[in-house]
Amino acid sequence: MSLGRLVVRIAPSFTLVGCALFTSLDGFSGGADVPDGGADVAPSDAGDDARPGQAADAAAEASVTFCASQPAASRCTSFDDDDLAKPFELAKSGSASLEYTTTDVVSAPRALVATIPESQSTATELNAGAFTRFSSEVTRTSVRFAFRLISAPATSVNALEIESTYFSAGSNEYQVNLSVERDGRLFVDEYSPSPSFFTHAEFGPLSPGWHVIELKVALEGSGVGTALVDVDGVSKGFPLTPVVNTASSASIHVGAPYIRGVHGVWSVALDDLVASATN
Repeated sequence: MSLGRLVVRIAPSFTLVGCALFTSLDGFSGGADVPDGGADVAPSDAGDDARPGQAADAAAEASVTFCASQPAASRCTSFDDDDLAKPFELAKSGSASLEYTTTDVVSAPRALVATIPESQSTATELNAGAFTRFSSEVTRTSVRFAFRLISAPATSVNALEIESTYFSAGSNEYQVNLSVERDGRLFVDEYSPSPSFFTHAEFGPLSPGWHVIELKVALEGSGVGTALVDVDGVSKGFPLTPVVNTASSASIHVGAPYIRGVHGVWSVALDDLVASATN
């Protein structure tokens, strides 16, 4: 079971592990509010007569299509253009890693891989992934992303968070998170430090391979809210008891935003990420 918590998230400098299958993150960071592009199909080669660089041009053109099809108010990336994660930022704890793969993607040419190393400490908190912050009044959030559980440890005290929606209103803090147990079961977690409470409600198992996951959260007033989770077109609603009715800011973190305690190595892949927040 996942432990509830709140983590101050600061984008540190990257410590990278390179290998033949991955592209280094050196020199890239997010944070701007201008959406980049993505593609929902891999570009095909034009044939033997294709001029040099034509495949790259096709990928660049296709990368515009995915994010251009999203609502104008949303923030979108498929990790494919020159700014990679933009307008999201990338953050990780020192011993975790973030890399780009070109061999395991939903929209070519790249996807983001977040890896959490083994921990033998009951107190150690680890994170790796993409995030964005909305600094205005928020009552509704939405995040949709392609996700694949690459590997899970044989043993783990807690589940791995793969998405965290974090609301803040003055001194009140509140989260709705998605977490995955090592057997692939997906859960919706609700957490607040004050008043202190934590819930862990099961959505169901994730089969191997890529999935499109969407989480919509609504703060409906008077301590009432709802979470709607959709996985590959299968939806399930969850009642919430938020400690805020309207947040002064909200942030969305995706990949491997949090795990604490004793566990082996976790690794997940992320592609085609879209997030929005409204009042």
